[in-house]
Amino acid sequence: SEYVAACDERRPFISGFDGSAGCAVITLDAASMFTDGRYFLQARQQMDDNWTLMKRGLPGVPTWQEYLTDHLPAGTRVGIDPTLLSSAEGISLKKTLNARGNGDLVAIEENLVDIVWGSQRPPRPQDKVFIHDAKYAGESHADKITRVRAGFESLDTDGLV
Repeated sequence: SEYVAACDERRPFISGFDGSAGCAVITLDAASMFTDGRYFLQARQQMDDNWTLMKRGLPGVPTWQEYLTDHLPAGTRVGIDPTLLSSAEGISLKKTLNARGNGDLVAIEENLVDIVWGSQRPPRPQDKVFIHDAKYAGESHADKITRVRAGFESLDTDGLV
């Protein structure tokens, strides 16, 4: 989500770049920020010289997955926080790594940026959860669940996680 709690603002903490779209890739010898044209100027202004701006969408600029596999030696293990990577991104990265023989993904138990952030990391919000009224959501949560369950048969599945 582009709207996250202060304690989850890992990209701005580690890079200085606080635009709503970007992917930070850090290896042993490089730190690269992938973002689109909306944020080229902002990213350049907010990041220091330790970061390389990768202008996503321009000719010759690889995806972050391609960049990672191009810059890692064979057999490399890539640590990922599975709570922050979508399944599609994870599958794409795993396929790219495997196709190039670079290595494999390793789910980390604690986010490395959180470890670096340490005691300076803002606390989690303590706001109460509430039900968003159907008049704003368009339909009730029960109706949404019914529609999801209706899709199980077409997907030949019995559940959704």
